[in-house]
Amino acid sequence: MATSIWGNFHSHSDSRRSSVATLASKPDGSLLPVTSLGVTYILLVPLLIFAVHGGFSFEHASWNSDLGAVGGKFAVVPTGADNLRDRLQSAVALAICLLVMLPFYRRIVSASLRMPSMIVLPVYATTSALWSQDAGLSLRSGISLILTTLFAFYLATRFTQRQQMELVILTGVCVVTISVALALFWPRFGLDHQLHEGAWQGLFTQKNVCAGATLFLLTPALAISPRGRYGQGMRAIYTALCLLLIFMTQSRTGWAITAIYLIFAGSLHMLGKFSRKDLLPLLGAGFALIASVIVLAMQYPLPFLSMLSRSGSISGRSQIWSAIIASILRHPIGGYGFDAFWSLLQGEASNIFASTGWVVTGAHNGFLNVGLELGLVGLALVVATFLNAFRHADLAFRPGRSSYVDWCIGIVFLTLIYNLDERTIMATQYLLWILYIVACFGLSQAAAKPRLETAIKPPP
Repeated sequence: MATSIWGNFHSHSDSRRSSVATLASKPDGSLLPVTSLGVTYILLVPLLIFAVHGGFSFEHASWNSDLGAVGGKFAVVPTGADNLRDRLQSAVALAICLLVMLPFYRRIVSASLRMPSMIVLPVYATTSALWSQDAGLSLRSGISLILTTLFAFYLATRFTQRQQMELVILTGVCVVTISVALALFWPRFGLDHQLHEGAWQGLFTQKNVCAGATLFLLTPALAISPRGRYGQGMRAIYTALCLLLIFMTQSRTGWAITAIYLIFAGSLHMLGKFSRKDLLPLLGAGFALIASVIVLAMQYPLPFLSMLSRSGSISGRSQIWSAIIASILRHPIGGYGFDAFWSLLQGEASNIFASTGWVVTGAHNGFLNVGLELGLVGLALVVATFLNAFRHADLAFRPGRSSYVDWCIGIVFLTLIYNLDERTIMATQYLLWILYIVACFGLSQAAAKPRLETAIKPPP
């Protein structure tokens, strides 16, 4: 049983290898569903808070207005009570994370040491307070990112592979059900009343964020094998509700990324049935197809860009990106400080406002955002995590692999393409970044397994 569950990062020790199984198994040795664990329902509190990232729609109704459409949260001055509520909410989520992590601190530390590039990122972000244009905010956000990174390692080592996917699905059931209910019965909160009247946003404060988060929460349902007919029916209902919510957000970006992910997940499942030798001609054909699409996109950009937005300019993103690149080049090494660039209406951000002609509240690209805040050093660290994930995915992608490996590969792929237009990379207290860390750790473990088996295999 120890070899079929998650978290066996001390393979040389039988006692340590079975520790996770002991926590997550019935007395007869069979695995418990995550809904049978009491800690699951405690974890739902921070997971829901992290899923919406920045507050629930019913808490920030003032953002959902014409004024909010112009300048986002910068255009709406929060009250003292609003600030207190948001801080308490964040503090409660982090406190719960700390409490559940403490008994497993040795395991979490060991896991983090196995992925140094992933733990260096939040440490470097915290260090950026030394040169940040808002030192206090960079320090607070950096510490928060360290805690959520450790929380990701906790999830990856506390729960089995299947339980991790079940926990994400359970979080998704809560998010999607409440989001649909808000859209149907409390449209003041559940519908967009900014630039896209009538689009669904559910629990979220913005429709694009709703579509992206819902897609991430859908991914484990497409990978996991349901238990019996009841499980199959529940998965079908959950999948249908997720796709309905994504469709009703009217997010062109969300639609496009969902279509791309569904094609990717289906292709991944199909390719997994072939040996590495047989994969070579298929991969060659795939690269040729991708190259053809890129050439067409370069020759005829407007039709491709119109798929992602309501205009060929990607809603002005190209103008924003040009201004951001100019700002990065003015502070190329260390950036302007973690989480600090968009917190001030003066300084370098004012140059972007001036060049674009409106109040910009984000980079609309996760990689460019890292370049702004942490410079080329931070960007190189982020790229290193993706390169490690690709290397581990290549080693883990073999016949007979678990569906969990496919899910992890899907999360890494989704994180990559999603951050070309939005941001999840190094976002503090954001479930989508937590899932990326979990997936990277999962792939590193799956990649190590065949090497271990080869090392201990007796000679013929």
